Amino acid sequence: MSVIKLFHRVLEYYHEIMFLTTNQIAEFDVAIPSRIHLAIKYESLQMAQIEAIFDSFLKDLDERNLIEDYADIEDWLDDSVYKERLDGRQIRDMITTALGLALTESRSGGGQKLNKRHLKRAFGNINDFKRNFNTQMQRYTDDQEKTIHVPSSPIFLDSLAASD
Repeated sequence: MSVIKLFHRVLEYYHEIMFLTTNQIAEFDVAIPSRIHLAIKYESLQMAQIEAIFDSFLKDLDERNLIEDYADIEDWLDDSVYKERLDGRQIRDMITTALGLALTESRSGGGQKLNKRHLKRAFGNINDFKRNFNTQMQRYTDDQEKTIHVPSSPIFLDSLAASD
């Protein structure tokens, strides 16, 4: 039995609540949408929401005296980061990574609080990953298109006929 048939059968007789999250709606089997009772789509964050998420994380750290030069960080976020439209998870991960860098430096005698340099490094990692991921996805897409594309030249068609 195929995995898809098994999944359909489980969905058909499942009487509990199931949360299925995806950003690959185009990949759904045609039988899946008829079994979905409530679909919720999350829109991309608005700029004010992005700023509020950063503020909630950073203000908490600032109140605990873990940030060096909060105003400098705010200026840098305004100039460089907000326009990148990070989602909430990316924002949390960026701040967590930057805080980890600061804590590691402080343990090794650096006495560092979280500063713009830590955030820039974490932000750079996010951008590097995004760029590498997009490059790999483009290569994959290009390879798939090459695999699916069948040349229609007479020479190619003649060679297919000759191989029969």
